[in-house]
Amino acid sequence: TLAMAPPSLAQGLVLEEVIVTAQKREESLQDVPISVTALDGAKLADAGIQKIEELSAYIPNFNMTESAVGNTVFIRGIGSGINQGFDQSVGMFIDGIYAGRSQQFRTPFLDVAMVEVLKGPQGTLFGKNTIAGAINITTAKPTDEFTGDFSVLYEPEYETAEVVGVISGALADRLAGRLAVKYRESDGYIDNLVSGETEPEREEQTIRASLLWTPGDNLDVLIKGETGSFDVTGRAVQVSNLNGIFIVPGLINQTLAPLVDAREDGRIDDNRTAASYTPEATDTENDVLVITANYDLGEYMLTAITGYSGYEFEELTDADFTDLTFTQQDIYQDFKQYSQEIRLTSPLSDHFEYILGAYWQEQELENQGRIDFDLAAAGLTTLPSLSTYRVFEQDATTYALFGQGTWHLTSDWHLTLGLRWTREEKEAQQSLVVAEFGETTASMDPALALLAFRVAGSDAHVYDQDRSASDTSPSLTLTWDMNIDTMLYARVAQGFKSGGYNEAENSGVSERFEFDDEEAV
Repeated sequence: TLAMAPPSLAQGLVLEEVIVTAQKREESLQDVPISVTALDGAKLADAGIQKIEELSAYIPNFNMTESAVGNTVFIRGIGSGINQGFDQSVGMFIDGIYAGRSQQFRTPFLDVAMVEVLKGPQGTLFGKNTIAGAINITTAKPTDEFTGDFSVLYEPEYETAEVVGVISGALADRLAGRLAVKYRESDGYIDNLVSGETEPEREEQTIRASLLWTPGDNLDVLIKGETGSFDVTGRAVQVSNLNGIFIVPGLINQTLAPLVDAREDGRIDDNRTAASYTPEATDTENDVLVITANYDLGEYMLTAITGYSGYEFEELTDADFTDLTFTQQDIYQDFKQYSQEIRLTSPLSDHFEYILGAYWQEQELENQGRIDFDLAAAGLTTLPSLSTYRVFEQDATTYALFGQGTWHLTSDWHLTLGLRWTREEKEAQQSLVVAEFGETTASMDPALALLAFRVAGSDAHVYDQDRSASDTSPSLTLTWDMNIDTMLYARVAQGFKSGGYNEAENSGVSERFEFDDEEAV
């Protein structure tokens, strides 16, 4: 006896096909031999996901934390620290443009079509700094049909308000446009018992405009421009252990615990006692321009992606995390990135298919950091207060050639081989001076220099170094289609992360300034 479910029930049990671009071409997720977790725009909206940090609740082995002085991103336990000289070990790509700086991970979600998290080294197709994996974000494209969406959110407990508007449609024959706007503000959820304010207060504004031009049947050009500002006042940081706070080990063995507000009990209870010379705050402004052209060469596709990404970032941090106005860190960062990628994609075939490409990227980074030490606030009234001021500049150029091919050995067995050659050149300069309190000009007082070394391990210095590195990253995947519903694969891949320079180096020991390349398999 053969029983069939009613059509309505059968249709309800059918899973919608998920299309991803984890291998630089549109494919069904079921056919991609990579560990991928994909969330479409509807899922992001239904779950109320506002930023990358919140993906941690939905993606196993993925974690992002927004800390006091930076962001940390980990996949399968592999990631990078908060040093401003580091690129992340998890590469982020937004509409094909690489975003490797920790500040670029603070970009909020707006009108997103798909988020893919690829686990494991992705060196072949995505390139350097993906030794842990990659986050591939695709924003929504303009449509010929007129569509619009408008939403307003208000949450009274934390005074959170959000307005999002999206409009898309044809502007002329063969020209479509899309405009997405977002504004969000929130008063925060942690009570600062010193200032009487709730923290962190956030204000975010993002505007994205895109044009899709199809001058012919074999060419389409997508132009996307985006600008945004992300301002945060206060911190979501609490002191959990006062016993570890001390000054100048070996010279002044004085714990700060007796000087700290008695209300700071070390418990995680959404209360904090923190104060600095000026209110803690983070201000970020970023701009993005992407031009993507796809040209049909018969059955082949030639793709060119030209991108610019830049931001300015300023952060004031209460570096002792207590109600004492003892230390404050002031960071200013200016970053610019230019890139060009060209790819040739063959059509899908029953025998052999491939992707070939070349990549160029130029980065310019300037980071200025001043740390102020008011020793009188720590009860050391006989010692002068001081500041250390550090300037770090780095230029980096990357070249790469890559290719990946798949041989269909039989109808069920497939072998994929990938290879990427990368060369990266970096030049970095760093200077550190010891200054009078709140200043950035070097002091001639030798007592301040000695005290800076004792208090912060800082010694005045000037570095000027350059380095280069080359790497060839392979990947090999064997896939077996057991049946129409099941696929098994074995994959080995190598990822590469070039070495660089330690922006946080302050000891004056030049050997500590440079760090080596990293590889992961």
